[in-house]
Amino acid sequence: NISAYTITIVYSLSFYIRRLHDLGKSGWYMLIGLIPLANLIFLFWLLLALGQNTNNKFGTQPSKGVNIKEILAFE
Repeated sequence: NISAYTITIVYSLSFYIRRLHDLGKSGWYMLIGLIPLANLIFLFWLLLALGQNTNNKFGTQPSKGVNIKEILAFE
């Protein structure tokens, strides 16, 4: 189903861009994923790199705690 693939791609790109912003990088770095073999290295870097501990040009530092009730909309 084409609509399911489209939704999946849009959400995936959104997550990539948000993760890159967490690292203080531009969302355009996601284009590295189009290069064979480099995309695997890039994915592992995104998974393992620590985010910035300070505010950056993409926004403020997120709060430390995760409230699972708020995420699941139980509150």
